[in-house]
Amino acid sequence: MKRIVILLLVFLVLAGGAGGAAWWFLLREPEGELEVVEEPVVESAFIEFLPMILPIIEKGRITSQVTMTVVIELPEGEDQNRAEMYKPKLRDLFFSELHALFALKYVTDRGYDGEIVKKRLMTVAEKIVGRDVLRGIELQKSNYPS
Repeated sequence: MKRIVILLLVFLVLAGGAGGAAWWFLLREPEGELEVVEEPVVESAFIEFLPMILPIIEKGRITSQVTMTVVIELPEGEDQNRAEMYKPKLRDLFFSELHALFALKYVTDRGYDGEIVKKRLMTVAEKIVGRDVLRGIELQKSNYPS
């Protein structure tokens, strides 16, 4: 008999807790309206690098050259100032990455796809300015091999 009473009390406590939780989370009307907070829009800044002249080397000979200008997009303010400060280092890393990329047989055989170049340069720039800071990268090229 004691066991039945104890089990009945445990059942009532659990049922009361479940009912209270259901009312609190599912049936209760929310108080007031939720406020929507809009984050301020930060304008984009563009940093343009000096044109880079890259030789295209095939079978140990320079067959052509590429003149390329890189432009990075990032938010105005502190991030822009930091990127401006690291601009010489970024240019050097871009040049090294492009030189290494254009020497790959995969790239020379498949053609000079701008998306591959952008991805590689984005990876390099994100290491310096930060992954969540860099918004985009643009390539302006001339004398690009077909």
